[in-house]
Amino acid sequence: SAIADQVINEDFSTGALAFTISDPETAAGSLILSAISSNTSLVPNLNVSFGGSGSSRTVTVTPVLNQSGATTITISVSDGVNVVPEEFLVTVNPVNDAPTVTPIANQTINEDSQTGDLVFTVGDAETPAASLIISASSSNTTLVPNANVTLGGSGPSRTVNVVPVTNSSGVTTITINVSDGSIVTPITFQVTVNAVDDPPTITAIT
Repeated sequence: SAIADQVINEDFSTGALAFTISDPETAAGSLILSAISSNTSLVPNLNVSFGGSGSSRTVTVTPVLNQSGATTITISVSDGVNVVPEEFLVTVNPVNDAPTVTPIANQTINEDSQTGDLVFTVGDAETPAASLIISASSSNTTLVPNANVTLGGSGPSRTVNVVPVTNSSGVTTITINVSDGSIVTPITFQVTVNAVDDPPTITAIT
């Protein structure tokens, strides 16, 4: 039986599409089913799977992750002598994936020191890592002004360094945002600055 054309979003499958098969001389359970995709970069032949039994069958089409486009699926039913094909179109709409960013562990440092370069990795399915927009902010700007959160690195390999204000202690949450221009992916980590007892000072006496 006919299968209607399908339109799905990237990273989804069609689900089980029902169809029926029959033959005047051959039992439906003995008929042979096969499938071919016209665009194997989008849907490899192995990603077209059958289910059901007897005359009631299903087909599920699963595109490759992060791929979009169109493919014609040709299902053939054979009784061992004659082969009858049925075609339907699967259109996969592109979807903008959110950028990815690896987590950064919480940090504990002493007053008048800094975290040093903390390494993290960014990526995106559609946007080159070098084109991603990365920003950082501090929740406690008295302890760590935003300007004291410096980003470094390039491409997918990035760094962040946090420098608290001299002679200050406390806690701040650092937020790093990674944007592809449409979607923003944030991560946060906490910086705890321990107080250190500074020695007293005295001026010189001539």
